[in-house]
Amino acid sequence: MRAFPSITAFSIMLGFTAGCFASPPPPPAGSDGPHPTLTELLAQIEGKACVWIRGRRYPPGEAPRVIRHPEQNCRIDAAREIAKLGPRGADATPTLLAVLPEIADQDTGDGWLMVRTAVLDALAAVADNPAAIPALVDATRSSGHGTGSAAASRALVLGYDAKADLDLAAAAALAGSTKRLPAIRQLTAFDDPRGDEALIAWLLETPTDGEVWRLAEDRAVRDVAGLREALREACASPDPAPDWRKQRACSHASSD
Repeated sequence: MRAFPSITAFSIMLGFTAGCFASPPPPPAGSDGPHPTLTELLAQIEGKACVWIRGRRYPPGEAPRVIRHPEQNCRIDAAREIAKLGPRGADATPTLLAVLPEIADQDTGDGWLMVRTAVLDALAAVADNPAAIPALVDATRSSGHGTGSAAASRALVLGYDAKADLDLAAAAALAGSTKRLPAIRQLTAFDDPRGDEALIAWLLETPTDGEVWRLAEDRAVRDVAGLREALREACASPDPAPDWRKQRACSHASSD
């Protein structure tokens, strides 16, 4: 006759089975403090210990259990906290400049992680050294209007003389080259009207670059004279497969 397992053995097997299918433990809840020091935030933005996530403190090493894409999101959270410091975060300037070459905004497939943008926002908020001017000026050419405008303002505060560069940008903004969009971004970041004039002229050519439509929507939201009318006219042209940024800009224009 076949013997049945003992109660003890059966209990062990039952416990093992239950353990295999048990839900993983919930992520740690985090705590409200103490607030991170600038030293901790700088280490976090460099990709080291991540202790401040979504406004709460966590033990080092817990980030992967708390957020997706921890490497990028830890840097973003640190940059945002540094930006909140304003002038009190001026000592962060060298570190922010040092990490810029190694980071980028990243498309994860289900959204963008704006790592570089967050670091540039922090730099625009805290920089007190003219050494930051080249990076800030570059941000006016490569970033969205909010970041670019803040970078332009900080560069001027640090002593940047924009006139010569803006004259060059105005010429490039009317040329059919890869420099056209960066030039228009730079002009609009410094509130130079030649940027909007060039953008309106480009819209009437029905551009295929989705970033042009994104910039046009942003400027239209700010009630730039002539932008809404140019956007509506450009959107009236048939397009069997419009870029999603064009669809969004045209939807915004038609809803006004």
